[in-house]
Amino acid sequence: MRQGWQRSNIDGMSGSYRMGKLRSLIALAAGMTVMTLPAEAFWGKYGSMREAEKACKAWLGEPERAQTIRKLDYARFFCHSEPETRQVMVIKVYVVEAEFFGDTERGTEKVVKRFRY
Repeated sequence: MRQGWQRSNIDGMSGSYRMGKLRSLIALAAGMTVMTLPAEAFWGKYGSMREAEKACKAWLGEPERAQTIRKLDYARFFCHSEPETRQVMVIKVYVVEAEFFGDTERGTEKVVKRFRY
């Protein structure tokens, strides 16, 4: 009768001790998840609207991107602050109507990138 008990408890830990360790590991994993990239998307990466606007302008001003944007004659890009949603967005506005866009009409806006704060 004692052998069954000894086999299940071979490592010397009780079931409740194992469960406590498991709960600790789960809590640690959850804590690490909160501090990762998806959390930045939810809570915001930037501490203030000013920082987010600065990052937006820097993103638009990167040399390779800025050169590509200057070549586009059918669209314009700008940063738009939206305090209600705590984000600054890069907006692309189509300034001409072109057949190769399909149903895209002049004045149509598209969010290209978001900077949350």
